[in-house]
Amino acid sequence: RSTLFPYTTLFRSYPTNILATSQDYVFILVKEGILVLNSGLLLHQPLIRGRFAGLAEDKDGDVFTLQEQAGSTSIRRLRLDGRQSDTRLFGRQLFWWHGQAIQLTAARCFDQWRSLSKCWFLTSKGSKLYITDRGLSKVYSVDVESGDQSSWGYLGAGEGQLQHPTGILADDSGHLLVCDSHNGRLSVHTEAGSFLRLLDSQKDARPYG
Repeated sequence: RSTLFPYTTLFRSYPTNILATSQDYVFILVKEGILVLNSGLLLHQPLIRGRFAGLAEDKDGDVFTLQEQAGSTSIRRLRLDGRQSDTRLFGRQLFWWHGQAIQLTAARCFDQWRSLSKCWFLTSKGSKLYITDRGLSKVYSVDVESGDQSSWGYLGAGEGQLQHPTGILADDSGHLLVCDSHNGRLSVHTEAGSFLRLLDSQKDARPYG
């Protein structure tokens, strides 16, 4: 309890996302920022302040999240960094922002993107991030190495169409599983966006995370 003070109340402050990493850290998004816990679920470092959406870990152990500022969404990367000042002050490595923020420009191709775009979830596969846009009913692909961005998805209830997609997951076989929330189903696509099949469909369901 003393290790968490004065952040104990933050665990009850609108937690929206959680990620357990391959390096045995746990990231939790709360209203005021990002909490980083160690394997014993004790606070690893001070709160990373800001308003963020979504968490995803890449093959190198970096953690990605989305940040909205001035009506535009950017992709931010956190990396465990062994700065001497951290070791001297905290006795351990801490996670710090790494590299430049990547502006999500793919959404700007669509009408009223500034007011409608709501990107809340993302997943990582290789050098690419896949991001769902709940407001525009799109999925974006962003290559964090080359900077290439693309989009797919059409608003509707037919096979291959999406209504307010939320959670997204990439597997090892080149598939994306998308929570098609307002259609009440789970939809399977290729990484290029081609529709494959519906995994589950329930009229009153609202699959989300």
